[in-house]
Amino acid sequence: MDETFSRIEELQKKGMELTEDVHKRHFKKDGKTLAS
Repeated sequence: MDETFSRIEELQKKGMELTEDVHKRHFKKDGKTLAS
């Protein structure tokens, strides 16, 4: 149970990192800065 949960957490963290990276690239192309 704990193992599955930590795996899900890891995937969520990776997903967030990927999303942030894509946003940064996209907004850089647009010449805008991402407000966080």
